[in-house]
Amino acid sequence: MKNYISLLLTFLLVCYGTVSVAQGSRFTQEEINMQQMLIEASKEKLLRNYESAATLYKQIIGKNRSLPAVHFELSRVYNELGKKDLAIKHSQTAIRLDGANQWYKTFLAELYDKEGYNRKAAAIYQQLVQSDANNEAYYFQWAYFLVKAEEGEEAIDVFNKLEAKVGVNEEIAKRKHKIWQQLGKKKEAAQEYEKLVAKYPENIDYRHFLARYYVQIGNQKKAKEHFATILKQHPEDAKANLAMASFDNKGKKGNDVAYLQTLQELFRQSDVLVDVKIAKLYPYISDLPKKEMMVQEQVLGLGMILSEVHPINAKAHAIYGDLLYQLNRNKEALEAYQKTLELDDTVFPVWENTMQIHLLQKEHKELVKLSETAMDLFPNQGLAYYYNGVANKELKAYNEAIASLELVLMMASNNPALLRQAYTAIGETYQELEKFDLADDAFKRAKSIKPNN
Repeated sequence: MKNYISLLLTFLLVCYGTVSVAQGSRFTQEEINMQQMLIEASKEKLLRNYESAATLYKQIIGKNRSLPAVHFELSRVYNELGKKDLAIKHSQTAIRLDGANQWYKTFLAELYDKEGYNRKAAAIYQQLVQSDANNEAYYFQWAYFLVKAEEGEEAIDVFNKLEAKVGVNEEIAKRKHKIWQQLGKKKEAAQEYEKLVAKYPENIDYRHFLARYYVQIGNQKKAKEHFATILKQHPEDAKANLAMASFDNKGKKGNDVAYLQTLQELFRQSDVLVDVKIAKLYPYISDLPKKEMMVQEQVLGLGMILSEVHPINAKAHAIYGDLLYQLNRNKEALEAYQKTLELDDTVFPVWENTMQIHLLQKEHKELVKLSETAMDLFPNQGLAYYYNGVANKELKAYNEAIASLELVLMMASNNPALLRQAYTAIGETYQELEKFDLADDAFKRAKSIKPNN
């Protein structure tokens, strides 16, 4: 630690010690005291006694405000203390006093990043590029913060500048491709991979990137052209063969199993939007039980991949839950729906399916708790009250059941099917209470409702 402090002291005193040299070889008592304070401040910082370190650095600045290194160290201490505004202030001062120091600037960019000042962070890296145009990392950081600031096209311009210096390469092409995707510009996104393929025509991976993207955006003609080119160069390429098997001569989907197999690679790509993947599954959801077993397994496999590749995306788990639910794999579907609700509890159909599964599995206590939460979140959804009423009826909490089911009657005037179910449940509850006249009346009302009204 002594060696570290010695090195740090040398660094801190560069801007201060040079003044003394200019004035003579002897240090004044004030300068000696200053050095001692710097040593003590550095020790306190290394020991993580940040409040003490901040006090000492402020005392030094009080004696000499023109030391950029001291402002920088104080900025770092304030950052550790969570005093972000003061950290930014002193970091800015350090840069004002020594504008050529890249470490001061990159640290300020980190502070801006933490506070969400993406535009300001981008501006710092723009300055760094101007002072060192050969540092590729500066371009990437500049573009990164522009993307975070939702200035995608400006980020593209930054990458174009870098590309003009270093030429077309995979990393830049992928970054630009992803930005164009986020901007919804499919043509431009494809062009980035087209340039990569043109530059490196023998690289099969690059052509796969391009072909898969054309599949993703629905341009089957272009996708087929590139898969065919791959097969000319590598006839045994499994991915290309599977892809070609999924299309007939008109470019339409052919064998479902082969087609679904080609989607696996696409589904494993984390940078492909979840909505794009879900769109591939939608045609199979409604009639999945009617599909042959091989197709069902392929579709479920894609749903599982979707939930694994996008573990914090509620839609991914919801669609997987829907697929399992369609095939009556209710226990697994329930797990997927529960994960969905942990991530996003604002979509009522997920609550509906979850409550229905609990009802089917006769998990009435769980259903009461779940439906109560749903009633709080969706006070105008009659189904939540219906499930609460039915669950309470099964638990013999008849008064609670009647109270919830009568609320359904108030909400379901435009839903004859639900209205009929509610009256039926009310009749069953009154039967349990041996209030047969009220039960008969409820059954008659249920019978009089035509579901298609």
